Amino acid sequence: MSGRLTICLLIRNLETFSPFRVGNRSLEVRLQGFTALDNAVLIFYIALVVGMGSFFFRGQHNTEDYFLAGRRMPWVAVGISIFATLFSAISLLGSPGWVYENDLTLGLTFVTIPICTPIVIWVFLPFYHRLRVFTAYEYLERRFNSSVRLASSLLFLLLRGSYLAVVIYAPSLVLSTVTGLELKWTIFIVGGLATLYTLLGGMKAVIWTDVVQATVLFGGLILVTVILALRVEGGVGEIVAVASEGGPFRVELGWGTWAEVTLWAVLVNGFFIHLSMYGADQMTLQRYLTTPTLRAGRNSMLLNAVMVVPAAALLLFVGGALYVFYQQFPDRLAEGLKGDAVLPHFVIHELPAGISGIFIAAMFAAAMSTIDSAINSLSTSTMKDLYQRYVWPEAEERTYLNLSRLFTVVWGGVATFFALYIENFPNILSASKTLAGFFTGSMLGIFMLGVLTTRTTPAGALIGAVAGFIAVTSAAQWTSMSFLWYAPLGSVVTLVSGYLLSLFTNRIPVRQLEGLTIQTQQREG
Repeated sequence: MSGRLTICLLIRNLETFSPFRVGNRSLEVRLQGFTALDNAVLIFYIALVVGMGSFFFRGQHNTEDYFLAGRRMPWVAVGISIFATLFSAISLLGSPGWVYENDLTLGLTFVTIPICTPIVIWVFLPFYHRLRVFTAYEYLERRFNSSVRLASSLLFLLLRGSYLAVVIYAPSLVLSTVTGLELKWTIFIVGGLATLYTLLGGMKAVIWTDVVQATVLFGGLILVTVILALRVEGGVGEIVAVASEGGPFRVELGWGTWAEVTLWAVLVNGFFIHLSMYGADQMTLQRYLTTPTLRAGRNSMLLNAVMVVPAAALLLFVGGALYVFYQQFPDRLAEGLKGDAVLPHFVIHELPAGISGIFIAAMFAAAMSTIDSAINSLSTSTMKDLYQRYVWPEAEERTYLNLSRLFTVVWGGVATFFALYIENFPNILSASKTLAGFFTGSMLGIFMLGVLTTRTTPAGALIGAVAGFIAVTSAAQWTSMSFLWYAPLGSVVTLVSGYLLSLFTNRIPVRQLEGLTIQTQQREG
């Protein structure tokens, strides 16, 4: 798991006709590759999504329309959008790739989502809906002060800005494979298209295109799963048997060391990551805020949890099925191919014409649904938490709307540029989790201090967040600790140090916290 990732070079150099050796004889195998029909399917899908995004350009009169779709979105669409947003191309490529090369352990992080969901819908959501905020960080200003809001929004911008670069990279890698274009040009294409329809359609375009993309994603994933089961000699039974006996269907149950990927590390990491993702991350919270009522917001979260579990389980199965398929047909696998590239390789060279295009479209759906959501939430936080709060608080609403579109373009461009450097990570799944770990702990810690305690002060929250970030960066620099422990470490250090430091600073009068903490919210009720 170390060294420079060169998947893009490995895939791009695959030839349509490749010599392989089977037993003692040489066999020339023609790989099907991407056909004209596949290209037509992919182009049609991209045109459909961009067209839908452009359609919603009408009817935008203010930033509430642009960023929150007027707070009138149906909860079913919002729940599907949350699923599509967080079930990214990183998951679609990285999870099967990890299983193929390693085991099930890292992929089991999804089992913590049903655990986190009740906490989010009963602890966090009531505050955001009742306060009718644009961003989660507005709550922090009311709970603490403007400095805490500023620090938290900057943490979010760093977290999602870097994550967005990884998400743009993943589909660009596959597009480079199927078209022969240089990776840098496909990165510009993917980033540019997503930025375009997000710019035009705002949040309403993001959510409704996410619904289409989730449908394509689920359909493509099911297609590949069925085809793999049919192509493997012996079917599902053989896949389970071979992958379980010395194959990737195994889990590291022991505690191991701090440097290892074990089940317990994955579960602890998953709990903190998902609690932050669903309870303190603007990219997710902004979807809840588009629903008209708290009940609708809760329903959308529950729907997301119901959709994630089977989709994640299918991805893990696909990783094991790919392992068994290429055990049976080793001549079909290009030499030196890495885990992240195995699924695209199978799709492009093994699936019938047209079906390859559907799955590549599904991969684009997974990517675009995350990219558009991230760009929109980044521009929302930039406008509401930074520009409108500190630069020009009294401008006309039309000015804010135009500037919001400008921030959308800026964030799309910045993330596209940084996507050029993601290949320095060994695996896109570990890349996303490593980047998330640096910032997630401090961000979640601040929200937990605000929601769960009345004693925490603004100074305590800020210093605690800084302490959490320093703890994570120090562990990354000076120890062999696995990236899985970064988020838990940052959260715990932020919570403990933030609360203890608050004991030595002047507390906020409880009457000023009415409706802003669990304790004072209960008094209200």
